[in-house]
Amino acid sequence: MQKLARYALLMVLLVSCNREVVIPEKDMVSILTKIQIIDASVQSFRLREAYFNKDTIDYYSRTIQSYGYTEEQFDSSLSFYTKRPKEFDAIYDKVIIELSKLETKFTAENKNIIDSIAKDTLKNLWNLRTSYHIPDDGSRSKIDFMIPVNGLGVYTISADVLIHDDDATVNPSMEAYFYFDDKSKDGRKSGITTKSYSRVKDTLTYSMQLELKNSLVTHLKGSLYNHSNADTNFTKHATIMNIKISHKPGKLKSIKVDPKRMRLRQQESPY
Repeated sequence: MQKLARYALLMVLLVSCNREVVIPEKDMVSILTKIQIIDASVQSFRLREAYFNKDTIDYYSRTIQSYGYTEEQFDSSLSFYTKRPKEFDAIYDKVIIELSKLETKFTAENKNIIDSIAKDTLKNLWNLRTSYHIPDDGSRSKIDFMIPVNGLGVYTISADVLIHDDDATVNPSMEAYFYFDDKSKDGRKSGITTKSYSRVKDTLTYSMQLELKNSLVTHLKGSLYNHSNADTNFTKHATIMNIKISHKPGKLKSIKVDPKRMRLRQQESPY
């Protein structure tokens, strides 16, 4: 009798071990939602470099494993549900709902960020004196500056400038460029831009724009009274006032999700 009971128990255990694990609907919805987000992220231009030379299947595996399942269990569960269209459609309806919720949340958060940035654009990023009178404020001064950047986007530098008649600078101009410390002697410079000043009797407003696309950049550097004189002993006479630096941020790109793309993929699946 005991042998028969043991045999029966062994058979139950063997059947249990060989039975395929079907991932519950709730977990399938969560896994498929995350997989869709990964797909959308890889397609995004800004995130593509982060995934470059990496197999997205690896990210799928990590997602599946984070819920306590194996790839084999996910594949068999997917096969199980695709053979039951009503259950499969119900799962994807819920995936679409979850993606819609996430997109709504993302849009709302982006709006708050954009509103905050919009307020910052009204600020003058120039953090030094707003007016200089050369030579009173230094006969050798080029009015060098190093301003922390405020994110990607377009930076506009403007100033009211008067180059006096007795000024002897050669090619007076404003110059600016983006900078970050790459551990080299002079650091990394990019986007070098200049604006020449005219020798007229009136004060003129000058401005120039630089577009920042590299997130590694930390500062906007340059000079407001640059020149190309070989000799340092010459007459400087200029007035530079109302100095401003404004920043217009680039558009934030949301990650668009397309639940139909994943649905189509599964319809093409061999399972």
